[in-house]
Amino acid sequence: MGSLSLVRQLLAAGLVDRLRLVVCPLALGQTGLEPIFQGLPDLGFDLLSTRILDERVLLLAYRPTGAPPYSA
Repeated sequence: MGSLSLVRQLLAAGLVDRLRLVVCPLALGQTGLEPIFQGLPDLGFDLLSTRILDERVLLLAYRPTGAPPYSA
């Protein structure tokens, strides 16, 4: 729902209070371009809400919680 490079920059700067992910049932092994969170530090998230959009696509909302306990 936004620029991937902008999302990466905002996450890296700690300026995201909610992250919404749309999960589609696709495997793009040959046509996928790049990993979404490539280059970011490890981040933890709490699930805030879920919504099924059309029997298969999920809208997930998360709140960043900082570095996960195992990343220290």
